[in-house]
Amino acid sequence: MDEKATQSALELSQKAIYYDQGKKYEEAIFCYTEAGNQLLKLVQGKKCLPIFRKNVMECINRAEFLKSNIQDLQLQYPPSREDILHNVDFLMIKASVFQSCEDQLDESREIYESVVEQCLGASKNRALPQETLKRLRATAEGALKCIEDLVTLKKKVTEVELLFPEVPVDDLSKLNISEHSTPSPSKNQQPFKTTNRQVPVPPSPSNSQKFTKEELDVLSTTSNINGKLYVPFHSYDKVNEFKGQNGKFTDPDGHIGLTQKQRLKLKGWKRVSDLFEHPTIISSIDCNTIKQTVISDCSFISSLSIAALYEKRFKKQLVTSIIYPQDAHGKPIYNPAGKYMIKFHINGVWRKVVIDDYFPVDENNRMMCSQTENKGELWVSLLEKAYMKVMGGYDFPGSNSNIDLNALTGWIPERIELNESNKADPDAIFRKLFDRFHRGDCLITLATGKMTEEMQKRSGLVETHAYAVIDIRSVENKRLLKVKNPWTHSRWKGNFSEKDKLNWTTKMKSALVYEPEVAATKDDGIFWIDYESVRHFFDVIYVNWNADLFPFTSVYHATWKQDTGPIRDVYTVGDNPQYKLTVKLNEKTTAAAVWVLLTRHITAIDDFAVNKEFITLIVYETGQKIYIPTNPRPISDGVRINSPLYLCQLLDTKPGINNYTLVVAQYEKTNTINYSLRVFSTTDIILEPVKLPYTITKTTRGNWDGSEKHPVMKLVLHSKTDDNSLFMELKAPKQFCVNLEMNQHSSDRTIFLETKSSGAYRPGYTVLTVEKVPAGTYYVKAATYTAGEKGPYILRVDSTCKFDFDPMSLNPMIAKQKPNGNIQCLVCNAEVKPKIWTAHVNGKKHRESIEKLKSSAQKRGKEVGQSSSGEPPNKRQKEIPKQGPTSLPTDFFDEEDSTPFRKEDSKSAVSNHTGNLIEGVPAGFFDDKRLDGNVKETRERNAELDAEYERWKEEIGEEQMDQDAKAEEHEAAVQRELELERIDEQMAALKKLNDMEIQKEKRINQAKERRLKQEEPEDDSDDDEDIDLDALDWRAKNIFS
Repeated sequence: MDEKATQSALELSQKAIYYDQGKKYEEAIFCYTEAGNQLLKLVQGKKCLPIFRKNVMECINRAEFLKSNIQDLQLQYPPSREDILHNVDFLMIKASVFQSCEDQLDESREIYESVVEQCLGASKNRALPQETLKRLRATAEGALKCIEDLVTLKKKVTEVELLFPEVPVDDLSKLNISEHSTPSPSKNQQPFKTTNRQVPVPPSPSNSQKFTKEELDVLSTTSNINGKLYVPFHSYDKVNEFKGQNGKFTDPDGHIGLTQKQRLKLKGWKRVSDLFEHPTIISSIDCNTIKQTVISDCSFISSLSIAALYEKRFKKQLVTSIIYPQDAHGKPIYNPAGKYMIKFHINGVWRKVVIDDYFPVDENNRMMCSQTENKGELWVSLLEKAYMKVMGGYDFPGSNSNIDLNALTGWIPERIELNESNKADPDAIFRKLFDRFHRGDCLITLATGKMTEEMQKRSGLVETHAYAVIDIRSVENKRLLKVKNPWTHSRWKGNFSEKDKLNWTTKMKSALVYEPEVAATKDDGIFWIDYESVRHFFDVIYVNWNADLFPFTSVYHATWKQDTGPIRDVYTVGDNPQYKLTVKLNEKTTAAAVWVLLTRHITAIDDFAVNKEFITLIVYETGQKIYIPTNPRPISDGVRINSPLYLCQLLDTKPGINNYTLVVAQYEKTNTINYSLRVFSTTDIILEPVKLPYTITKTTRGNWDGSEKHPVMKLVLHSKTDDNSLFMELKAPKQFCVNLEMNQHSSDRTIFLETKSSGAYRPGYTVLTVEKVPAGTYYVKAATYTAGEKGPYILRVDSTCKFDFDPMSLNPMIAKQKPNGNIQCLVCNAEVKPKIWTAHVNGKKHRESIEKLKSSAQKRGKEVGQSSSGEPPNKRQKEIPKQGPTSLPTDFFDEEDSTPFRKEDSKSAVSNHTGNLIEGVPAGFFDDKRLDGNVKETRERNAELDAEYERWKEEIGEEQMDQDAKAEEHEAAVQRELELERIDEQMAALKKLNDMEIQKEKRINQAKERRLKQEEPEDDSDDDEDIDLDALDWRAKNIFS
């Protein structure tokens, strides 16, 4: 690889562009020519990368265009020879180019000598600035040094025979750029062709893409259009496929449909062989000969007109190359069998449409379809019939030129609105169109909108009509467009029309080679109109850009089902199709143009007649999945339009690898749509669907029950790693503003994770995405902004690991939910916020309360035990009345006998006294049943207390007792977070207060100024007495309430 020579050639091409932009067309032609020759030799000698073939073709095209239009351009921009610095700089460039060629060394020396003479002559002019004289002196010294080098140069030629492999034959091998103007084609979609068959461009990373099964299904489904099958085009279609049975071919789909008005004029259908004696496909390509008849396809005919003009100007087949059969040179030929195939770019790919040569004729035996003025010429009629067949018939409801030209050429459609909603600079739009039109990079049409009958009559324009732009000029600071009405009659009546006597000047008429008086004698539908009138009377400029301007492209074909996601994507785009676009911008490239074209596939005529699908693209600078349309803020959010084509234009200026997220969006999803997403770029790109890491999904449904508390879910992650990813999605009625919050309860490996929140409360939908989540237990709260609301919700959790997800309820033994949403701890008798409940349970105070409760229970048990062993409890007993003179044991009524904890001893004690009872009284006669019941109740209550304590121990867990440090740290972190929130609130309040004080002072000053301007000087009242200070007082307004 000869990098030095390649760099020199590229620098020369940059010089050519510099001269071209500076309107120095002779210098530009020389530099384009030499740069193209140098790069051509390097490519043919395999001394530079094949990608520079594109630069060769660009230099060729521009040089040939300038040569063929040099006279007109110089009339418009007369060359100036007064700039001495410019002249000598160009001569130095020219001499250095000749110096590199051994057979032009003498010419190089002569040019250098001329430079020295001019510099010396100009240096005598003392009126020149010192900086100019200094540069001239340096240029002269450089030229003298080059002359010395040429004189002392010793030529050493070594004859060496080298055997090279045979060079493959392609267009570049046969090119020879000379100073003479020769026809030269522009870049082709695949520029490297042999004489018979195209050779594919070497694939780049972004071009080497194969269709998936899903994409093939989409392309297969959308091959059925209006009930007919149109399969993708293949280059291996053979000549014998154009033969019909019994010598003539008849389309098995039959004649295409006509409107009621067309049927009234119809006499029948006839073959072209019955209409013309010598039919031909193409006799000459001329946009002026094309005329529209009774078929309502003005946009299609306008598209054909500018395509024909392009072929004639740039000598490149555009629309005539899509007609088959063709001869060995790729030109369409007449088929006596009557079978033709047209190649259209429809529904994402090139497809073939087969037709016969039957055409509708009227009672005068004239074809009712569009045609040319050349008798027997068929190319316009064939193209129109094939396109009308795809679109449903001659009763076509109409489209626009963006759609039609994209189908004819595959060029990229752009829609430029001319109303006030377009914020683009109109001058910049004109400069872009002017420059690119003359380079052959774009095709342009105009379209009018709704107009009143009075406006149509006054202007001469037709409402909702398409016009072809066939020339753009700038003369005497007047920006003009030459426009053609496809009807071939009915012209513009305003400024610069053929009847305008005020604006036309002799110089303008000469520059445009236009005579209004002659044009007024025949209404051919062609007229000149100024750019300002175009902006006023037309609604849209349709521009289709040559796709060859972008060497890198990638495409995806997909389906968006109607039942996927909400009808409108106002609150969420999480269910919308999303793609990751990677743009690779190397260090040598300062900027890259990236255009994204969204194409909705058309399968029925209703898609044009009653189109209710409004599509667009939203672009985010993330490369990640997008859920909420405004978070993050998109860098491009286009207007939803009901056209099947939407173009998004990006300019990437950041070096390195940049990622974008492309979101397909609709205004209101009513049907399943199939679409193609195609990216065009000047640098390498990768387009792929957005991929998510989640493997497990669980969904729960719940309700806000109208209470002050919010539902809390318990989430347990089971994973051996602490690098897990979580996604949570909360859906609710849109009148609820909702939020998600996740708090860590515990970690399997003691790794702390701060509290995560979904951010601001959003109506009906919010998401929470968390990365690097440690395995453990978490609490997830689904909250509404206004407490006490009642309604349903759906909560979905996606995770990269296994997990359990269940609603969490508080243990009624230690806590209960309060009406204000907080939690009442029954152990500590304290009110705790839900967000710090985990920290409170693990905190020191809570555990101390549990210890106190435990000690109290144990002490109570000891006291009961002591009373059972002989110590009477401190308890008042009801006196039992004496039973007369009967003698009883002295300790009969001792409380010791009634203790419930020594049941066996009590029984033995009673039995010991049985011998002392009054004779004849049954045993247990004097037992107190009420007292016995109280003893039993006390025993059961104490046993229940012991069981409750055991349950507390199970709920709390002994392991939590060992996490003192962690719990205290967590509690401190929560307190710090609350403190920061309070500080933020105070800062916001102070800021608002300060703003109000400033506003108050401003209004007081304004009132003072007004009072000073009044004409009543006797009013000496205070300046502030009429000001309602209470209205300005933030305290009075309760701003912070």
